[in-house]
This record gives sequence, C-alpha cells and structure tokens, in this order.
Amino acid sequence: MQLALQLICWAIGLPLMLLVIAALLRGGYRLFPVLFVYQIVDLLMTVAGMPPYIAYYFQHQAAARALMAQWSWWDDLLLLPLVLAVVIGLIFRATENIRSRRMMRAASIGYATVIAGISFLVHYGPEMPNGVWMALWIRDLNFFGSAVLDLALWALLLRSRSKDSRLLLVSGGLGIQFTGEAIGDSLRSMAVQHHSRPLSFTGSLITTLVDLLCVYIIWQAFRHYKGGDAKRAAV
Repeated sequence: MQLALQLICWAIGLPLMLLVIAALLRGGYRLFPVLFVYQIVDLLMTVAGMPPYIAYYFQHQAAARALMAQWSWWDDLLLLPLVLAVVIGLIFRATENIRSRRMMRAASIGYATVIAGISFLVHYGPEMPNGVWMALWIRDLNFFGSAVLDLALWALLLRSRSKDSRLLLVSGGLGIQFTGEAIGDSLRSMAVQHHSRPLSFTGSLITTLVDLLCVYIIWQAFRHYKGGDAKRAAV
C-alpha cells in the first residue's frame, strides 16, 4: 500500500511541480524567488529519491533500507530550512509597505531559529534512531514553526488595505501543507513507537494529500500570471 501511494503521488505530483515551475517562469520567479528555488529543489530531490525508494521496496536488503533512511534524512534536512525561508520570504513581501517591517522581519527570523533550536534540544538523543527524533523535530517545525509564521502572514494579509490574492493563495496552500504534515508526522512517529502499519499508512496518506493540494493551489495562483506585476521589487 505504501508503494502504491508513493507511485500515485509521483504520477500526480511531478507533473504539478513542472506546471508550477513553468508558471513561475512567466515572471513570478522575480516576485517569489525563494519559492521558485524551493520548487526546483523539491522537484530535483523527488526525482533523485525515486531509485532509493523503489530499491527499498523491491530488494528488501539491509543496504537498501539504510540508503532509504539516509536519503529521507538528508531530504528533510535540506527542504525544511527552504520551507521556512519561503514563509519568511512571503512575510518580507507582505511587510514591504509597513513601517515596522524591519522589526517584524527580524522577529520572524528569530522565532524560526528559536523554535528549531528548542525542538532539536528537546527531541534529539544520541541513543534514538534518526527516524524517531527527526519525525518529532519535523512535526514541531511544521506546526510550531512554519504553520505559526504562515498564520501570522495571513493576519498581515487580511489587515492589509491592498489585497494580494496571489500571496493569499500561496500562504493558504502552505498553511494546509504545514498543518497536514504536522498531523502526518505525528502519526508516523507513533507508528514507529508502536510498530503500527495502519498508523504509518494513515500518516503517509495525509501527508501525500496535503502536499499535492498545496502544489495544486500554488499552480492555480500562478497559472494565469502574465508578468504584469514583475516591476515590483523582489523579496
């Protein structure tokens, strides 16, 4: 079931990622450069991770399991800072015309750093497998880090006199992804502790659905972009 779910995710997700990148190339990458970089890195990491994932399920060897675990660890370690950078970049853009923008930008960076550090100190243990503490750390970064910052971004956008529908869509899609991934990671960490395959599959299913939904929403935000806003300063 896990392999079938992953194959469906690739079949739908990879074309969606390409559509998002193509839409951003029309000019949106100038306004959202960090989001553009994240989409490219996410696509490359997804493609590069396909062989280890397939080998893990078909070879059933210790070496394949170790490679898959190591790849997942590095994938999360690379993409998590990028995700936080995307949200902070969106906050930078949303505060362009606010007088207290320097303080708000510094606060967002400081908050993300503190959350990442505290969560790492709480969950990391030399005796714990990487998969256990990483799942808990990722959950905290998604929920207490990215999701809270995204909620603050939504508050800024709703209070703003000039409504940026594109920015609202992107932040909304990311908010759905962060919340869903936090739930999925919690279920998968419980599955590791209790050796429960149903819990693991449920967590993976939730994570897959919210990831695909987020990419779809971002594509909708930029699919009709004609570059008319490209004169605005990039974040």
